[in-house]
Amino acid sequence: MHILITGSSSSIGRNLLTLLSSNEFIGDCEDPITEVTLADIDFTRVSLPVTSFVVGKKKIDIAGDGPSCVEELFYGRPEFIFHLASLSEEADFDFDRGYRVNVDGTKNMLDAIRAIPGYCPRFVFASSIAAPSQCSAAPQDSYDTQKAIAELLVSEYSRK
Repeated sequence: MHILITGSSSSIGRNLLTLLSSNEFIGDCEDPITEVTLADIDFTRVSLPVTSFVVGKKKIDIAGDGPSCVEELFYGRPEFIFHLASLSEEADFDFDRGYRVNVDGTKNMLDAIRAIPGYCPRFVFASSIAAPSQCSAAPQDSYDTQKAIAELLVSEYSRK
């Protein structure tokens, strides 16, 4: 089984890779992990653990111009996609960049997947506990609002 992790240099991404490296399987899947592709804009904080599977790195900015900027991530048709790429605190200081990464980047991923006939991977999206679907309060900052928008996109695309 092939797994793709976007935002792999984040603390969640690094912890996920460590967890995967100590397991041969993921969840209830019967196929063993054979490959993990790490996708991020910067790999300076990623150290590769010893694994029983192939680990590849792709330096990529998911917030590029449209879904073509992420198409190469899906050439190997990963069965699981952990979409962890985001800007959190920076989203309030640089609204445009936060929106490009947190909303447009997620949409680029979803559009690229949707463009591949018959391709339906498991897509795991990391949101925010402060996004409106996760709590009753209105979003308090740009990051929470952007994550809420991305949640709605994931929900909508999963129906198509």
